[in-house]
Amino acid sequence: QKLDFAPLMTLDADVALPQKLDFAPLMTLDADVALPQKLLPQTPTIREALVAHGFQEEFRGDDMPPATLYHLGDSYSGFYAEFLTPLTGGEYTRSGKRKATAQIAGVNSQQLRFLEPLLNDPWTVELSMDDFGLPAPKAVRVANPMGFLAQKLLIHRKRCADDQAKDILYIHDTLQVFGARFGRPADRMDRPGSSQPAPKGRERNRNCERLALRQDDRRDSRGGGNRCRPEAES
Repeated sequence: QKLDFAPLMTLDADVALPQKLDFAPLMTLDADVALPQKLLPQTPTIREALVAHGFQEEFRGDDMPPATLYHLGDSYSGFYAEFLTPLTGGEYTRSGKRKATAQIAGVNSQQLRFLEPLLNDPWTVELSMDDFGLPAPKAVRVANPMGFLAQKLLIHRKRCADDQAKDILYIHDTLQVFGARFGRPADRMDRPGSSQPAPKGRERNRNCERLALRQDDRRDSRGGGNRCRPEAES
């Protein structure tokens, strides 16, 4: 709509820059890579690209396909990557098989609950040639801080004590670095163009998630074990 007056404008930009800290933030030597359930076919696959650049596979557990860690170089380097994808619906298939893992783009990805906040509205960060030893700048996508905090809070009560302690440190450091730049949650999650579903869709998704969790509870009670739920393993 054409206006008969000049709209108000400012000369500043609200950019989500990190704050300088007076302490070293907590860091780990592993990378958790969140994948959607479906990716367009690509050549080479993610697995082929990892293997070609020196990553070695370590298979864990009895699930098929097995959960896999992708180590860079020898096992003593400390760095590894693992892939995670959202678990939707019940924890088991109709035939009774647990939906623990899935193969996506060639890699074996663990299926866990409450990963969607990590995939919604990611930030794009450019890695410079000098800082990362790259032949050219590289853009990568990372979870936005608010989505990261939401995911940690959603899984917190299902985590073991050691993991809960680590998550509290992650939450603390994230708030210290980005807290002053956070807008209102509604602005972040529901702004135009957001990948979040419409309100009715969100409510439907929540109802489906509650039903799936109740089904998981019933299966756990039948089994009588204390196995961690899928959301508690990330």
